[in-house]
Amino acid sequence: MWRKVLGGMVAAVAAMPAQAAWLEARTPHFIIYSEQRESGLARYAEQLERFDQAIRPLLHSDDPPLSNASKLVIYVLRDQGAVAALAGNAMTAGFYIPRASGPLAFVHRDETGDDQDLKGQNVFQHEYLHHLVLQKSGEPTPAWVTEGLAEFFGSSRVNSDGSVAIGLVPQYRGYDLFNDKLPLARLMAPPAARMSDADTLQVYARGWLLIHYLTFSKERSPQLTRYLTLVAQGKPQLAAATEAFGDLSKLDRELDAYLSRNRFSARQIPAESIHPGKVTIRTLGPAESAIMPWQMRSQRGVDRKTAPVVLQGAQRVAALYPSDPIVLAELAEAEQDAGDNAAAIAAADRAAAGNPKYQKALVMKARALMALAAKDPKKADFKQLRQTIAQANRLDPDNAEPLVMFYRTYDLQGVAPTRNSIEGLYYAQDLVPQDEDLRFAAVHQLTVDGDLAAAARMFGPIAYNPHATKMAPKLQAVMASLQAGKKADALAGMEALGKDDTAEAKGAH
Repeated sequence: MWRKVLGGMVAAVAAMPAQAAWLEARTPHFIIYSEQRESGLARYAEQLERFDQAIRPLLHSDDPPLSNASKLVIYVLRDQGAVAALAGNAMTAGFYIPRASGPLAFVHRDETGDDQDLKGQNVFQHEYLHHLVLQKSGEPTPAWVTEGLAEFFGSSRVNSDGSVAIGLVPQYRGYDLFNDKLPLARLMAPPAARMSDADTLQVYARGWLLIHYLTFSKERSPQLTRYLTLVAQGKPQLAAATEAFGDLSKLDRELDAYLSRNRFSARQIPAESIHPGKVTIRTLGPAESAIMPWQMRSQRGVDRKTAPVVLQGAQRVAALYPSDPIVLAELAEAEQDAGDNAAAIAAADRAAAGNPKYQKALVMKARALMALAAKDPKKADFKQLRQTIAQANRLDPDNAEPLVMFYRTYDLQGVAPTRNSIEGLYYAQDLVPQDEDLRFAAVHQLTVDGDLAAAARMFGPIAYNPHATKMAPKLQAVMASLQAGKKADALAGMEALGKDDTAEAKGAH
């Protein structure tokens, strides 16, 4: 099975036309790459901005200006099959990768099919809600609220007149809404160590229904705020639910009656109240277009089998455009992913020579130097490494990756991090709060620093991750130690979280 998936994934990338013209759209919040016509991309970019501007006031989300490194990069593919091939999963309609080097989303532009189908736009809107919520706050949020809100906003529709409809029924959840209903006492309990597939789907479906009911119920609406406040204060989830909502069995019956009515309100945000920012579109040059298929595959992530394939593709493009900084920086990333750090440094140096202000060239060199230092710290030139990272940081101080690398150089060297590097780590977490590895590092450092209250607040999204079911007991134990002010126990619990646990905590939403 995996051979078929891998073969299809590589074939799909290799089949992408290397010389096709790609377009780039830049907006206040997004950088979008697509092969569609300029008019279609402009319309798509405006729709994304309208969605963003419609939901931010409802989330009470700030809207600070973003640097290019902080904007969400979106790759728009032709159809669901292309996304599935890139993801390595035939059922994937779109996916989102939160990371310190810059958050990414892969979606498709084919919106054919009926309302029962989960479309790429729904997936994007669901994941973008997670992106915004994590950007807004690190408060602990139970799984049913997290996924229920994402479904509530994920089913939104940008209308042809520019208005936005929010709270529409996710028709693709129809079966799960009416079948295998999960009692609220179980839905609101902490994540179980083991959940069936049906129970997991109920977190989405029943979560959406409860969020919808609470949103449009005048009597019940304030209770959700009360519930989240109690959870944030450290009250156990079920106890907080009972205090905020009262008898959960009664709420269950109300919810079933609400569903049986089969009449659901939606909120219409008028077009005139939404002010999308400017959309700027440019056609990528031949070199950028040629490297794009391999750039996407590299950004998606590679393994031992696919890294050599991507490297070969990047090398072929670099042979055609041997002095293009963008191509050379992508080649450097492919070389480093394939394990040749010396070749990566050479390619990055050539890219930087062609454009000294191209930050990615310096970041790629720093990554390769970091990899060499990790293999043999005693031979590493940490002064050169930190100088390279500092150069990258000066080109864009709001890019989180150089800040994270700078902090991690001290761990590689086996010495205590400086206060400057620690402050850089905390700032990086503020810039990209969606990256769970980065969040975990910041939580650990806060705990070491003795600020357990701040560590507990920051740990919330990890502790309540609805996809980390196997490791839920370990996460809850760490959270309990942080909330109780038990520094030694919290640090021990973090050390007990192994690589497999960390990988599960980062599972896709």
